[in-house]
Amino acid sequence: MGNSPSKTLGPETSRVWTVLKEHRTQVLDETLRLAYDNKELIDIVRRDPQSARGLVASAMETVDRSLAGDGQRAADDLLHQWARYLSLTITVRAWYAGCTLFRRTALDKLIEQGVDAQQALHGVDNTLDWVTAIIEPHLCNEHDALFLHSIVENIPHMIFVKSAQDLRFVRFNRAGEQLLGYSREELLGRNDYDFFSPEVADFFTAADRQVLTQGQVVDIPEELIETRASGQRILHTKKIPILDSRGQPQYLLGISEDITEKRNVERALETANQLAREASRAKGAFLARVSHEIRTPIGGIIGMARLALEDARTAEQREYLELLHESTQSLLAVINDILDFSKLEAGRLELEKIPFCLCDLVASVLRQFQPLAQDKGITLRGSCSDDLPAQQLGDPTRMRQLLVNLLDNAIRFTDQGEVVCHVWQTADQQTALSVTDTGCGISPDKQQAIFESFVQADSSVSRRYGGTGLGLSIASGLVQAMNGTITVESDLGKGSSFTVVVPLPLTEEPPRKGLTASDEVSVLRPSRILLAEDHPVSQLFTRRLLEKNGHEVVAVSDGREALAALKHEKFDVALLDIEMPIMDGLTATRAIRQLDGEAASTPLIAVTAYASATDRRRCLEAGMNDYIAKPVTPEGLNRALSRFIAIDLREDDASSDSMLKPFLDGSRADLVKMRQALAEQDFTELKRLAHGLAGAAAIFKRAAIQQACMNLHRLCDVLDRQASANAIEQLAQAIEDLER
Repeated sequence: MGNSPSKTLGPETSRVWTVLKEHRTQVLDETLRLAYDNKELIDIVRRDPQSARGLVASAMETVDRSLAGDGQRAADDLLHQWARYLSLTITVRAWYAGCTLFRRTALDKLIEQGVDAQQALHGVDNTLDWVTAIIEPHLCNEHDALFLHSIVENIPHMIFVKSAQDLRFVRFNRAGEQLLGYSREELLGRNDYDFFSPEVADFFTAADRQVLTQGQVVDIPEELIETRASGQRILHTKKIPILDSRGQPQYLLGISEDITEKRNVERALETANQLAREASRAKGAFLARVSHEIRTPIGGIIGMARLALEDARTAEQREYLELLHESTQSLLAVINDILDFSKLEAGRLELEKIPFCLCDLVASVLRQFQPLAQDKGITLRGSCSDDLPAQQLGDPTRMRQLLVNLLDNAIRFTDQGEVVCHVWQTADQQTALSVTDTGCGISPDKQQAIFESFVQADSSVSRRYGGTGLGLSIASGLVQAMNGTITVESDLGKGSSFTVVVPLPLTEEPPRKGLTASDEVSVLRPSRILLAEDHPVSQLFTRRLLEKNGHEVVAVSDGREALAALKHEKFDVALLDIEMPIMDGLTATRAIRQLDGEAASTPLIAVTAYASATDRRRCLEAGMNDYIAKPVTPEGLNRALSRFIAIDLREDDASSDSMLKPFLDGSRADLVKMRQALAEQDFTELKRLAHGLAGAAAIFKRAAIQQACMNLHRLCDVLDRQASANAIEQLAQAIEDLER
């Protein structure tokens, strides 16, 4: 064996081959039967018995064609026909083992048919030498075959090879056996219809034909199959065409990864995420409910204390009521901190993106904290840089909360010196805000811990200064929600400086107030107002606030009663609580907007403890015109009402008799109350009356009265009785001058 091929096999071989052709079937069958007992050939025959038979038959056909004169062309055809099969681990050893079996079978048949033994031996050997010379260069050597076999067997994914002609399996690795639950002896030589349902087999066959027709890789992300070993499994399969030297598909290679566990994990994660989202929604709903259930009664307590303060007859009563009012406000602040912290922790905090003026917001917050700073004897001041945009996009409510937390923290821990707030625009067009104090300072090892929940710089801090330890944690959470940063610089015993940098885009530039601008005050015309509130204390407080301002109020306890009232009576505006029995405020609003006539366009204002951006959006989408958060304050209530029942005061209106008389009547009544408060040395009440009359005087453009009230307001802070008495007389003179 091993000689170079000749173009003809000679007359001796031709005579021998004529006998073999007559008994070809018997020779093929016997050769394959012997192959099952040969360790070199058994895997090949079991893997693909049809191809193995075809291999021997093709060899015999090639010899026939060569003897007919085809010569080298027959040898070339043989290579093309066998290339696909020989590349699949047909080793040199296996080839020679097969040749030995064929030689034995052919010689036995020739001698049986009376052919001379020497002639038969010569003819068969000559034939095998010729074919081997053609085939041997294309066979795998032992090392390569073992290496390839080892790789295929140890790949953890199922690998299979199908014949392109009939899509029967010709190769399977160990992972495939384990996955499907069949041995390769059961698999090889069969197709998908032998193992899977017709529908599944049709799917596999269609994909196989697509691969072979297009000559391209097909990626099937998910295949659902039923296996004997593991039940239903999910596979990710890639199918690849194996081409011969002429570019024609000869085999189909499949690689299948069992992704069942991966998909189960993904589904479990998705289920867990869904449960987490549902839990978050449930937590959000719970927080909203808790917010409503807590804020509503606390708001009632605060409101009733405020009403009682106005009618307190003695300084002692006023002192008690002020303590009640302040304590309840402190309780509300703690509850707000806990609720906000819970929202941040649950990822439920939502941010609005609306135009607002940060400089005005800072001015408003500074005014809010000015009395507290004065009580502690420290200076509170602020500034805005000239390059700060006049109007920016962001959430003014949360920016206010952020600044309130920082200022509250600074003032709380500062016993002397000052607290300074400064706002400016950074070089990269972000907005920076700093709050610097001369307080007790923070040690370096505590400077990061202070942003954690329920943490203060020292355990003695909460005993000395109070607080929940949530203020800076909430501030940090708010900054993170705004995609900003917060940092601290501090020297122990010298003070601290907190700096926040947040992106607040620039919008169209409107007129901007300065830090000393006062809050706008509107004059409301006496109106007919519908109040729908189920909580009796909140209803009483809101009703009294409205009635004190001259409004006629009709109060109901649920949305259905509000709807009925609007059907039969005319109102200038309606205040609707969101959470009411029988029919809630949102449902009532939708029903009101469907009424006939003027009732459908009645201005509706939501009054609720639900204070998030989502809640506000839900109210507006339902048809509300505005929104007030509980606890209700006179300022917030008047601000909301002013959109619908405010008097447009022009210069001549402020001087008209019809408008001036109520102002003078109110001023004289306030003057009596001021003298009584001074007699009782109730400087808190005196200060409150001066502040209120100063605001009214500003609206009516009465500078002398406004200046006298501001002077009295300042004297109340130093508890100077004689000076305050003189200021009251100056005010009385200014009122008398106006009456002339």
